[in-house]
Amino acid sequence: AGGEESGAEQRGGRFGTQAFGELHRVAGETMLTWPGADVPLPPWLKAAMRRGTGASSSRASHVRFDTPGADAPGLLRLFLRYNLLEDAAQLVSDCLGVDAAENDVLAEHQALSLSAARYTPINLIEQLLARLDLRRAASPDAGGLAAEACAVTVHAALKRWVK
Repeated sequence: AGGEESGAEQRGGRFGTQAFGELHRVAGETMLTWPGADVPLPPWLKAAMRRGTGASSSRASHVRFDTPGADAPGLLRLFLRYNLLEDAAQLVSDCLGVDAAENDVLAEHQALSLSAARYTPINLIEQLLARLDLRRAASPDAGGLAAEACAVTVHAALKRWVK
């Protein structure tokens, strides 16, 4: 009747956001596996996966691994799968940096609520650090130095995040 909602309307934004997340992952995967094409992911695709489809550019620095409508863990998996370790390190640093910067507010909120726990893909971060260590050991040239710089950035972000 007139007051009833359909199943699609009940799912609303969540279903649409989930579908966009899957489409973004497929688009990223397609671009990175295209034969003979050595192109980075376009900035708009990275931004959509980092911040979600409804985010404004003014919230660019407020990216977390558990931001609603975003897929930062999926983006991190793509970066790791295609050995884009510098991009992965930057993403981890950005996501952990937001929580570290707002640590006082989070601690205050956590004291009041158990629901304040945040999702952080520690296993993916550990994979990133292990791969950076392998790259650093395998190449004593500029690639090794870049890997070391990325590892230092990720370790620093982790230390700030844990405090």
